[in-house]
Amino acid sequence: MSYNRKEILASLKCMRCGSRNGVREYDFHEVVDSKKLSKTTTQYTHAHTYIPICNKCNRDFKVYKEYSEKNFWSWCGGSISTCVLFILIINFAIGYNANSPMGTPWLILLVVLIILDIVFISHITLIASRARAMVENPKKYMKNIEKQPYVKPMGAPDWIAYSEWLKTAAQESFAYQQQNQYETNETMYSPSKPEKITRDKHCGKCGKLILPNQKFCVNCGSMTQT
Repeated sequence: MSYNRKEILASLKCMRCGSRNGVREYDFHEVVDSKKLSKTTTQYTHAHTYIPICNKCNRDFKVYKEYSEKNFWSWCGGSISTCVLFILIINFAIGYNANSPMGTPWLILLVVLIILDIVFISHITLIASRARAMVENPKKYMKNIEKQPYVKPMGAPDWIAYSEWLKTAAQESFAYQQQNQYETNETMYSPSKPEKITRDKHCGKCGKLILPNQKFCVNCGSMTQT
């Protein structure tokens, strides 16, 4: 018997929030190892872990991804500007001479560069801290520890091995499916309430039909039996 990974994961609950609505696999990949091949080349090893995530949590993770992509170039620009300014500050500090005619303008420029450098450092630090603090950050709920995947569902106090979480989730999924099957069978095959059968009454003398709550036969006038 062949097993489909996507179908198996879709039968489990969402790892993050525990929902069973619209669950599908989520490819969580992270660099777990790096190897220096040459002075300019480094080989990175990525670990892929497929985790059951519901549609809502998947949309949340996309919010984090969009935020990261949107601010990536801003972070890169801020980092480059910080390095350039730092180099300029060092050069200006070395060439500064208080007794020179250009001493005062030189000092003012040096102070301005230091202020700009602090602004850029604060900017890139704010971007990184916001990304780490976002509840939509997947790394708050899944990560690799010693090259082994670990997960932390919402409300869980500690990280647990993904293999252990899968065992527990599979057992819960089996019990959930059994309960649903039992409730379905109970609804389909439960005995219905007996229907009350009413039979037509006829006059004992002339045989004509007697209507409900009728005390006398309309044909012969005989009293009906109640």
